[in-house]
Amino acid sequence: MSFKMRAVAVAAGLGLALAVAPGAALADDLASLTVTETPEVSVIAAQDATDGPEASVPAGEKDLPPAVVTEAQTDVSDAPEAPATETEIEMPVIEPGADEGVTSDDALPEQGLPDGDAPVEIPVADKAEPTTDAPVTGETVTDDGLAVVVDEVAADETAAADAVTDADEAVTDDGATADDSVSLNAPVLPAVGWTGNSYWDGVTNPDGTPRPYTGWVVDDHDGQGLQRYWVVNGEKLQSGLFDAGADGWGYVRDDYGWVLRGIYYAGDLIYIANNDGRLLDPGWTVTGEFTGGELQRYYVEADHAIHRGYSESGGYGHYVTDQGYVARGKAQTDGDVVLANNDGVVESGGWLVTGAYDGGVMQRYYVDPETHTAKTGLFTVDGNNYYGLFGDGYVLRGKDVWDSTHVLLGNNDGVLLSTPGWVVTGEYDGGVLQRYWIDELDYWDGFFAALTGVFNVDGNNYYGESEQGYVRRNGHAWVIEHDHYTGEWCMANNDGVLTPDQSAYADTVNSYIKSIIAYAEDDSHGYDQVWRWGEKGDYDCSSLVITCLREAGLETGWATYTGDMRYSLTTYEFVWISDPSELVRGDILLNETYHTAIYLGDGMMAHASGNEFGTATGGQPGDQTGREICVRSYYDYPWDGVLRLKTYVA
Repeated sequence: MSFKMRAVAVAAGLGLALAVAPGAALADDLASLTVTETPEVSVIAAQDATDGPEASVPAGEKDLPPAVVTEAQTDVSDAPEAPATETEIEMPVIEPGADEGVTSDDALPEQGLPDGDAPVEIPVADKAEPTTDAPVTGETVTDDGLAVVVDEVAADETAAADAVTDADEAVTDDGATADDSVSLNAPVLPAVGWTGNSYWDGVTNPDGTPRPYTGWVVDDHDGQGLQRYWVVNGEKLQSGLFDAGADGWGYVRDDYGWVLRGIYYAGDLIYIANNDGRLLDPGWTVTGEFTGGELQRYYVEADHAIHRGYSESGGYGHYVTDQGYVARGKAQTDGDVVLANNDGVVESGGWLVTGAYDGGVMQRYYVDPETHTAKTGLFTVDGNNYYGLFGDGYVLRGKDVWDSTHVLLGNNDGVLLSTPGWVVTGEYDGGVLQRYWIDELDYWDGFFAALTGVFNVDGNNYYGESEQGYVRRNGHAWVIEHDHYTGEWCMANNDGVLTPDQSAYADTVNSYIKSIIAYAEDDSHGYDQVWRWGEKGDYDCSSLVITCLREAGLETGWATYTGDMRYSLTTYEFVWISDPSELVRGDILLNETYHTAIYLGDGMMAHASGNEFGTATGGQPGDQTGREICVRSYYDYPWDGVLRLKTYVA
């Protein structure tokens, strides 16, 4: 019997004895009970050693199961003890009805006893935690005043238990106890949460080993704000697709390691996931979730990705844009123009004349049969040259500037001029006859356009208008020599041939342009806003321009800086043009708050820009960089307008 079972038996016997055996004469009758099993301890509880009837022992009740019983009495020092041998102990048998009318409450009115079905447990030292106190074999007084006597047999059993405990605590060869050996064999559990790229949620298997976690983790362990992670068997998925079961499919970005939410580009593949990390399901989806509420159509292939470009999956030919949704209407993607109806069905290859994509205005498109996009740039179909306008997709019909020296010309069908030489036509100018010199484009064999700027044909100079392409006739033009940016003022006849026109206007313009070129080429002159009138050789932007005008003999009045140049100069020699259709050599470029420069013609300008530190003051005298006063290509500062000589005649 275990220690706990014996303790229960002791409690049960003690309660019953107190209730029905108050007399000391019980001892004589108890001697008649013999138990032949393993020696146990007997309990007798009595109120008075001299009073009370003896308890009778009915026949057949001697072979009770052994129990741990403690003999308790209040004053029984002279009472005879039941003899005990090594193999036999005389144990009492208490008949429940021996003392009629006596209840447990009558026996101990102050204490009361538990119900018969609720045994009183007497604490017994657990084997795993043995006490160091020596076994008690004498009399001990309990809290309720009862004397408890533990006989020698109980002491022997206690000693035996201690011996077992001592054996359990035996020290091994390496200095560890047996209990230590057991603990060393227990599963070693990882830390709950993240350890590197490993994650454990704290759940174990029935055998105590950690259960590998598979599922979602939403946290900020990477310091990148709340992100979603997918863990498989305790390890963070680092990249690629994964199946989240009922949550659909997801994609882990290989550049960050967290689950995609939004749009991600992987080459020509596009992955789109909602805020929970769920990718769009394969097939067609119409949603505004990823475009601020604007409904768009998406087609996801079986590999859970959207494929950029043309595809015939999903029942019809469609074109996926860079944003992932299907093109509808006119859409640009990778520089191409896609034409599709409202369902995303793209136009078939070949020529298309329609107003469906341009507000009802009829236009001509050529849809490439291979790319399923409208052709843009220069291309040839059936021996004719065309130019598809970038961004619009339809072919050029009319004029378009190709570069700084050429203007493309296309007829009403979009066919470009394809032979060099003179062309006199009104087809490109509303019926007004104009003269064009057609020249082959640089780096584009077989493609031609009208030449602009000053050019020479058969020994004569002509000037092609930069925006229109035709040559200037019955007007003036500057012929610029780029070596020193000098220019010759010329007059064009009705055929466009230029001849020099010696005039006061041309001489004046050439004079102040010559001055500013000289300052730019002389490094003894630099930039400074303190010593700005040449005291140490330096100027700022406004003092330089005003100085050049004065050197050309022009009246500048009280002009001293950009803020008063307009009012002062227009009082004398110049007119103000706020929005010139084109710049003319000699124009004074003016931003009335910050800057001024002189336009040299042919896309060039000269100005004072700043010292070697890029600041207005504090530099060394002279040009330390070659750029403090310089000639450069024209740019829009932006300018508020230009000042032009009043003597100019177009």
